[in-house]
Amino acid sequence: MAALLAALAPLAPGSLARAEESLFVARLAGGVVMLHPDMPAVGGAISGEADYGFSERLGVIASALGVLHGHGDTLGLGLGLRGLLLERQWVRIFLHAGPELLLVWRPDQTVRADFSFRGGLGLEYLFMWGLGLVVELHGSAPMGLGEARILDGAAAVATVGLFMEF
Repeated sequence: MAALLAALAPLAPGSLARAEESLFVARLAGGVVMLHPDMPAVGGAISGEADYGFSERLGVIASALGVLHGHGDTLGLGLGLRGLLLERQWVRIFLHAGPELLLVWRPDQTVRADFSFRGGLGLEYLFMWGLGLVVELHGSAPMGLGEARILDGAAAVATVGLFMEF
């Protein structure tokens, strides 16, 4: 019975309309990063995200954020929620937040792992059907539960890139 309901779910009223309103979105962006105040030098960042909207305003987002910095590199792999704040004809503004696994590489040290909380504010501008520009501000705050020090990997990131909706 459950399999039958799952098979019929795409035919429910409104499902097809949501499918046309970017049910799945993939983003790839690059930008700059500023680590915590003890390390004020600017570094580079690359971000990849994919979100699946299970309603018009709310979805789940999987993300990867790599930070390249002279004082140490990090890789954050996260899974959280994305909420749509504003949607106009060509523009969408969204928030996303959730936990992530943070891997920190310091020069002359081994890789350290920790959990962190990551949040972001993004703006998408649609160029043409399915393709557009994305601008995001991210913040990452390690929880200090793992091997990394509490400020290892704390970062503020600004990225610009492209998104594709499917």
